Amino acid sequence: MNSISWSGMRLGAKLLPILGYLALAVTVIGTNPFAGETVGPFDLLVAQAGWTVPDEPVTVRSRERSDVLDSLLPSWVYQRDEIRKGHLSAWNPLPAGGRPGIQDLSNAELTPAFAIFSMAPNAALGFYLATLFNLAMAGWGAHLWLRRRAALLPSIFGAVTIMLCGFHTAWLYWPHTLTSIWICWLLWSIDRWWKTPSYGRFILMVGFSGLLLLGGFPFVVLLGAGSAALYLLCLCVVDKQPRALMRVVGFGVAWIVAMLLCAIPLISFLTWFAGFDVSYRSGGSSLHLPDDARFLLPHFAKLMPRVESTMYVGLLGLVLGLLAFGFILWRRGKVSVLGLYSLLLGAVAATLVFEIIPAPYLSWVPGLAHNPWSRSIIILDIALAVASAFLLNEMLTRIRWKLLVQSIFVSLIAYQAVDLASLFRQFNGPVPVTFFYPENTLLTKINKNIRPFQSVITDRNFLISGTLGYYGIPEWFAHAFKSTAIKSVLDRVIDDPFTTPTATLVMAKDIRMNSPAMSALGVRYVLGGAEVAFAGLRPNFGQDVEIPVHKPLPPMPGHEWVQSLNLVSSYHPQAMLVRLATYSRADLVGEVVMTLYRDGEAEPIARSVVDASTVLDNHMAVFQLPKTLVLAPGNYRFIFSYQHAGATDRITAWYTPAAAENCSLRVDGNPISGCIEFDLAAPRDDAGTFVPVASDNGMHLMENTNVPSGPYFLPTLSAWPGRESSNEVRLLGRDETDFTLEYLGTSPGFVVVPMNFPKKDWLVRMDGTEVFPEWYLDGLPAFSVNGPTTLEFSYRPNSLRYGTWISLITLLGLLSGWAFFARRRRGASPNTNV
Repeated sequence: MNSISWSGMRLGAKLLPILGYLALAVTVIGTNPFAGETVGPFDLLVAQAGWTVPDEPVTVRSRERSDVLDSLLPSWVYQRDEIRKGHLSAWNPLPAGGRPGIQDLSNAELTPAFAIFSMAPNAALGFYLATLFNLAMAGWGAHLWLRRRAALLPSIFGAVTIMLCGFHTAWLYWPHTLTSIWICWLLWSIDRWWKTPSYGRFILMVGFSGLLLLGGFPFVVLLGAGSAALYLLCLCVVDKQPRALMRVVGFGVAWIVAMLLCAIPLISFLTWFAGFDVSYRSGGSSLHLPDDARFLLPHFAKLMPRVESTMYVGLLGLVLGLLAFGFILWRRGKVSVLGLYSLLLGAVAATLVFEIIPAPYLSWVPGLAHNPWSRSIIILDIALAVASAFLLNEMLTRIRWKLLVQSIFVSLIAYQAVDLASLFRQFNGPVPVTFFYPENTLLTKINKNIRPFQSVITDRNFLISGTLGYYGIPEWFAHAFKSTAIKSVLDRVIDDPFTTPTATLVMAKDIRMNSPAMSALGVRYVLGGAEVAFAGLRPNFGQDVEIPVHKPLPPMPGHEWVQSLNLVSSYHPQAMLVRLATYSRADLVGEVVMTLYRDGEAEPIARSVVDASTVLDNHMAVFQLPKTLVLAPGNYRFIFSYQHAGATDRITAWYTPAAAENCSLRVDGNPISGCIEFDLAAPRDDAGTFVPVASDNGMHLMENTNVPSGPYFLPTLSAWPGRESSNEVRLLGRDETDFTLEYLGTSPGFVVVPMNFPKKDWLVRMDGTEVFPEWYLDGLPAFSVNGPTTLEFSYRPNSLRYGTWISLITLLGLLSGWAFFARRRRGASPNTNV
C-alpha cells in the first residue's frame, strides 16, 4: 500500500467520528428539510396573535426562547441580506435606532454558524444547518479531546453527554452555545501542544481561542478561558513534561495573539461596555443547594424544563460522575489528567452554579460581578461528562472481560443518548417552515410605505419588540441595550416600557399615541391588537375585589349565551370583542352570530357575524358593529349563537365567575354569576394624530399623519416636529454606514436625525468641516445650521479604525512565522520523493 492510500485511510478514520456525531445531531433534532421543516422556537412566534398560520393553534415547546426571535435572527437576516448584496454591514439601522453590525460580539456574526446561515439558499434552511453544525461540532470536539486521554467507548460516552447536555439543550440557538461548543476544541489543542509543541499546534490554540472569543457570549468565553487555564494546571501536576513553563507561556501567548486577531469585535465590545451602565446586572446565582440540585435528576429536569436551570447530564452521567468523584477522592487525587481535571472543574462549577461562596466574596473576579452564575452550568456539565468518561475508562482498563465490558458500554451509550434526547426534544425539534416568520399583510403594507429613519411600535401581540427586524422594519424598542439618554426619550411614548432593561413587551393601552415625541422619534406606525385602535368597556368587578380564574362557558351549538350590559352614558361602539376558544381546532365551519338588543325591545339594533374558520383559539374575536351605531344610556343584551356548525365543531367563551357592577350573564335562560371576557370597543380618544389604516385577523394598523418623512428641521430645540418639518431636509444618499443630508432652508435652527447616535463612532462633516451634535430631547442628535448646507455622516468606530490594523498586522505576523518554521523544516529534512 503506497503512502497516499495510507494517508487517505488515516484521514478517513479521523473524519469518521464527525459523521457519527452529525448523524446523531440529525436524529436528535428530528427535522426533515426536504419535507418543509426547519428548527427553532418558531412555534412560540406563531402562537402570538400577530401571526396566523394554517396549522394554528400550535403547541409551544418552550416559552423562554424569544431572544432568538427578536434579536439574534433579525440581526442575522439583515447581515445575510447585506452580504448577498456584496458588502459587510458595520451598522444595522433596524434595532433601537441603530446599533453596531457584524463587529458586535453579541450578534455572533463572526462565527462559522453564521457563515453557514449566510451561504444557505434560504434563511430557514440556513438556520437548521447552522444549528446542526453547532451540535455536531460540540460532540466532535469533545470526542477528539477525550480520545487523547481515554479509550474509544468512554470517549464516545463523554462526548455524547457534552453534546446533548442540559446547557446545550436549553441554550441551543443562543450565542451561549455558539461559544461553548469551542471549549472542548480549545482543550484538545492545548493537550496536543502540551505533548509536542510545534508552530502548527500553536496556531491551533490561537484558532480555537479565537473561535471561543467570537462565539458571542463573553461570560461563557471567561468560563472557557478559566477551564483552559485549569486544564493546564492539571497537566503540570499529572503529565509532567520538560520545559513545562515554556508550554504554559505558549498558551498565554496564543491567547494574546487570538485577542489581537479578534481586535475588531473586542474593541467594539469594550467600547460598548464602557458606554453603558450595567450596574443593574448582578452576580450570584438563583440556584442553591440542596433544593436546586434536583434539576440533575431526570424527574425534575423533565418535569420543569427551564432554560436557566437545565443542567441535566442524564441519569447515567450523574451517577457515574458522582462515583468518579468519590473514586478520585479515595485515590487522593492520584489519578489521570481527566480524573483530576473533572474533580477540580466540578468543584469550581458547583461553587458558581449553586453560589456556595456568597457573591460579594467573588465579585472581584472578572466577569462574576455582572453575570448570573447559573450560566456556569456548562462547565458543571462538562465536569460530570468528563468524570463519567474517566470512570468508564478506569473500568475498561481494570476488567479482564473486554468484549463483555465493551458490549455493556455500547448499551450505556445508547441509553445515554436516548435519555438526553428525550429532554432535548422538550426544548427543540422540527417546526413547519411556514412558521419561519410568516408573511403578514399588515407588515407588507408597512414595508411598502415606511421611509428611512421612520419606525414602528408593536404591542405584545407581536411578542417582544424586535421581531419585525426580520422583515426589515425598524423598531425603537427592539431587544437591545439602550443608553440612558435614549431610554429617557423612549419613556415619553410608552408608560413603563421596559419589561427588562433590554426588552419591551407592552400592552396597547400603555402606548401614548398622543405624545408629540412619537413624531420626534419618527414613529410612523403603531401595530397591535384591537386596543391599539379602540378603548373599550369591560366588566367592572369593583375595587379591591379578588377576581377568580376565568372558566369556559357551555359550548355552542347546543347552548345560548346572553350577555347583558348596563350603560350609564351614551356610547359609540365600533366592535364587540369576545375571547373565544375552539378546543384547539383550526378547521371549524359555520358562523358565530352576535345579535344586539335593547332591553324591552323585540327588534335587534345590530347583528354581527364572524366566520368560525377565522376564530383563533383563546383569542379575541372581533364582532364589527355599524359605524353609525350610538347606544343611549340603558340596558342591552348581546345574544350569541353558532350556526351551520360541523358535527364535531364546538366553540366556547371564557367568562369570569364573579358578580360585576355593569354586566350579568345568562346561559340557556338561567342566570349565572359572572360576565364573558368582552371589550365593547370605541375609538381611542388619545390617538392623537394616529388614524386607523388597515386591519387583518384581529390586528390593527394605526398611522401617524403628522410624522416627518425622515430627518427634520426645528427652529429651536424646544419645538416639536410635524409632517412639514422634513420638507427642507433631503436625504441625498444612504448606504450601510454612510448617508448625506441636505438642508435647503434659509432659517437658522437645527437638523435632527431620529437615530441612536454613539457620538464617538460617527464622523459628521458640514460642508467639509467636522461638526459635533447638540442633543434634542437629551437623546437625538441635532446639528446647528444657519442656511443651506450639506451634512455628511460616516460611521467610523474605533474598532474598525484601529482594530483592523491590529488584526492585519497580527495575521501577517502569524503567516511570517508559518513561512519561517516551514523553511526551517525543509532545511532540516532531506528531500524525499512521494
